Amino acid sequence: MRAPRSTIVPPTSTRPLILRSIALLLVGAVLAACGQATDPASDAVDPAPVEEPATEEPATEEPVAEAPASEDEAVAEEPTEPEPVPVERSGALEVVIDGRELTISRADGSILHVETLPADAEVEFQTVFEDIAVRPGATATHLDAIVATTRGESPRLHHLAVRGDEVRLELVPEHLQPQNVLEAWIVLAFTPDGDSVLWTEPSSEQPVLRSFGWDDGPGTGRRADDNAAFSLDLPMDVFIDGFVVHDETTWTLLLIDGIGEPHEVAMERQADGALALPPR
Repeated sequence: MRAPRSTIVPPTSTRPLILRSIALLLVGAVLAACGQATDPASDAVDPAPVEEPATEEPATEEPVAEAPASEDEAVAEEPTEPEPVPVERSGALEVVIDGRELTISRADGSILHVETLPADAEVEFQTVFEDIAVRPGATATHLDAIVATTRGESPRLHHLAVRGDEVRLELVPEHLQPQNVLEAWIVLAFTPDGDSVLWTEPSSEQPVLRSFGWDDGPGTGRRADDNAAFSLDLPMDVFIDGFVVHDETTWTLLLIDGIGEPHEVAMERQADGALALPPR
């Protein structure tokens, strides 16, 4: 007798278990697939990250000028200002008097000439240089001057002439020499135009302003401007101290007396060349 056929139906309560088993199988398959691409120690604690050494940027070097091959090249590459060239400056000659010596110096300080008055052993007083006035317009090679010497109380005037390297010292003509020589102290001056020599000298009553003209040397030979004398209503011991120039032909003569009091005298050059003292 044949046994009855039976159909086994899983109980309903077992379905979720089956579905869960299937799901687990699927998850395992997925994990197995992932395991091929990941580190087997992926479930372990991640190690501390290792810092890669920082890559330093190359430092920017400042350009350094190459040293020149020689000093000559250095001079050529770095132009410098030219050094000043010494220039020899020409100027008027200088004349200095000191006792019995007269010294003429060039503008650079070199000595052109020394004039020494002779010593006189037989007299009590020696001849010395007393005063000098240089004519306006002197240069490095041309000079005219009037020099006063004294021997005791006797003044004498000389013409000093420099022409290049030639030097001459000669007495002024006698009629142009000081006339009142007693206790005379000669202070010389050229007029601002350079055409007359002036000085003061005492007289028996008043001081006198003396002058003589200039024409290539002392004196002109012309009556109008050769020489003149003017009495001054001033102290006897006045002497010339300078000029105030008003124009080419009119000036104020400045004088000082023995106690330092200043005085003024108006002067003018007339058309014929003669000097005149206009009335105040």
